[in-house]
Amino acid sequence: MKIGLITPEPGHPLLADTTALLAPEHEVEALDPVTLGDVPLPLAEVYLLKSRTPHALGLARYLERRGAIVVNSASATALCQDRTAMAELALRAGLPFAATRTHDSFGAWAAGARLDAPVVVKSRYSRRGDLVARVDDVARLRELARDRPHEPVVVQEYAPNS
Repeated sequence: MKIGLITPEPGHPLLADTTALLAPEHEVEALDPVTLGDVPLPLAEVYLLKSRTPHALGLARYLERRGAIVVNSASATALCQDRTAMAELALRAGLPFAATRTHDSFGAWAAGARLDAPVVVKSRYSRRGDLVARVDDVARLRELARDRPHEPVVVQEYAPNS
């Protein structure tokens, strides 16, 4: 079977290990969505989308339009990047999901916020280097907000876990 990995980082430990496991019986080809020219033909039997960049999503959409099977479809991957949309979808589906409040400006919200319990603050849009932080007090909240005052964020109650 021919398997395509859509990623700019085929050497990432997880992907390298996956490739090593698959390679004895399958042809595994990494496709860098930034530097890829023409898509190699014939198309692979399946592609694994392991990047959330606009280039990667564009490549996945291109492959899907040509009939390729893409695991972690472009539309699902794009939807998961918006944490507000993801929370709304999960709650509408009746899934247990943390109550999620969205604020258009981290700085504006933090300036007047009060915390009665720990919260988790996340960048609204998931991406490499985004904000995901447990915040226990207003001082820490305002410290984080100073670095990203205009960023849209979501706030969820902290749920202790193992």
